[in-house]
Amino acid sequence: MQSSIDLGRSCKAARKSATLTLADLSTRTGIPTRSLVRLEAGDPSAPIGRVLAVLQSLGLGLNVVPITRPTLESLEALYAEDNVPTTKSP
Repeated sequence: MQSSIDLGRSCKAARKSATLTLADLSTRTGIPTRSLVRLEAGDPSAPIGRVLAVLQSLGLGLNVVPITRPTLESLEALYAEDNVPTTKSP
């Protein structure tokens, strides 16, 4: 997950998969429905405590992992085929 939009989409998908309405989730978490709507829409200002409460009530967890960036060498290898000169057939 790379953004609040991704997080919101994951929460919404999990809620729907569990056949919960926003009102159901609000009752489970004590979080107002309009706050849940904003969280599912990817509002980056959602308080972390609320995010964690929603995740827990949906049976989801949150892992914090380092973001790896590709090296120049790995990018060159990945796109090596794109740099092959083309020859025209006679």
